[in-house]
Parts: sequence; structure tokens; C-alpha cells
Amino acid sequence: MLNESFLLLSVYMMHLFSDFVPEETTRYNFGWYFVYLVFIIFGANMLTIGGTMLIDVYEMTRRYYTKRTLRRKIFNALEQRRRDEEQKNSLKRKS
Repeated sequence: MLNESFLLLSVYMMHLFSDFVPEETTRYNFGWYFVYLVFIIFGANMLTIGGTMLIDVYEMTRRYYTKRTLRRKIFNALEQRRRDEEQKNSLKRKS
């Protein structure tokens, strides 16, 4: 919505760069206002992209560590089960 609004505003501002505005200094000032507007829109888009990237990286990192922790828990549980079975088997052999 922000980019569409900028496009509409820039089309309206094009008339201000023509001879429709008789004073040259006014046209010059409107040109700088347009440049400022372009930088503001560019900055807003970069912040949006950067924020989205940071959120994606955070979610990917969180998923990675969650899977890693889950794998460790499963591995530890299987190791404990194997040790218990070995202990059970060794007690059966002794008796």
C-alpha cells in the first residue's frame, strides 16, 4: 500500500515539474521534495525487507535449535534404554 501511494503521489508531482508552475524556484523546491520522498520510501522498503529477513533468520535458528535439542533428547533416551537393557541382561546372566 505504501508503494502504491508513493506512485500516485509521484504522478501528481510530475505536473509540478512542468511549466504549469510558473516560478522556477518553486519547481526546484518541489524537485527536492520529490527526492526526499524517494529516499523516505527507499528507507521504508529497506527497513521492511531487513525486518522480514531478521524475523526469518530468527525463526530458522529457533527451528534448528529446537530440532537439535529434540534429537539430543531422543538420542539420550535411546542410550538410556540400551544401557538399562544391557544392565538387565547382565543381571540375568549372573543369576
